[in-house]
Amino acid sequence: MALHESLVPSTTPGEARFESPRDVFCEIVEQKKPAIRIFETDSALVIMDLHGGYPLVLSKEHSNRSIPQILELAGKMVDPVRNAYHADGVRVILNDGAAAGQEIPHPHVHVMPRNRVEHGVGRTIVTKTEGEKRRIAKRLRALCEDLVPKNYKK
Repeated sequence: MALHESLVPSTTPGEARFESPRDVFCEIVEQKKPAIRIFETDSALVIMDLHGGYPLVLSKEHSNRSIPQILELAGKMVDPVRNAYHADGVRVILNDGAAAGQEIPHPHVHVMPRNRVEHGVGRTIVTKTEGEKRRIAKRLRALCEDLVPKNYKK
């Protein structure tokens, strides 16, 4: 079955829009699949994207109810991401639904560091090796420590 065939309209605002309540991001949130974890809050887990090596802000819920919280957190990460990658800019993207380009049916936000190009929109900085991703994650963890609630307990 193609990804877009698994999508179904939501009947209740904020409810999951997908037939399957499980996906790879649910497994990462539940620590059943590995990921380079940067930090987490009550509503979100921030990990390194497996392919691009930039931060992804995942909802801890498999529903769209926490989109406002993950968007707010992604917005607060713009300066730390710019600093950690020595980037010229940062692109923040939320794709909601297959028609918007969402590939994994779980609310998440891409926080993509970008560098200038001579003409046009900048190019995403891609972190390829596991070691690079871990170094950047450690830097981001330090730069984002004020984003984790002081009373947060894992």
